[in-house]
Amino acid sequence: MSFTKPFAKRDDDEGGYAALMCKAHECPNRWSVSSKMLCGAHAWAEPHNWSMITTRELQAFARRSAPPPPPKPVEPMTMEQKMAVVAKLRGLATASTDYKLWARKLKAREAAGEVLSNLQQKAWREALNEPL
Repeated sequence: MSFTKPFAKRDDDEGGYAALMCKAHECPNRWSVSSKMLCGAHAWAEPHNWSMITTRELQAFARRSAPPPPPKPVEPMTMEQKMAVVAKLRGLATASTDYKLWARKLKAREAAGEVLSNLQQKAWREALNEPL
């Protein structure tokens, strides 16, 4: 008994899509890995196992095609949560705009006697326009 399907001609379907499909009977995959026009699941398996492989591939195809589960409903925010978000946003709006604070901190660490790497020393000096 053969589990292969006959080769589809180009005029059997639009654009010859059937010709791209795996030759194993009812396989939902396109052929891609075998000169015998088989998909990766069927190409290296024994023909007597093809029906089991096709069933597994059809189940996987159905899982991939299933619509995603509906999203979980979102709990509405309480007034306290809303006020906390507003306070956090206000904090961002009034945050310090000292973009060279990192360089000043490195300079203070070096002045306190901490040994910085050459890259750190060069970076803060370049940022603050101080000579080496």
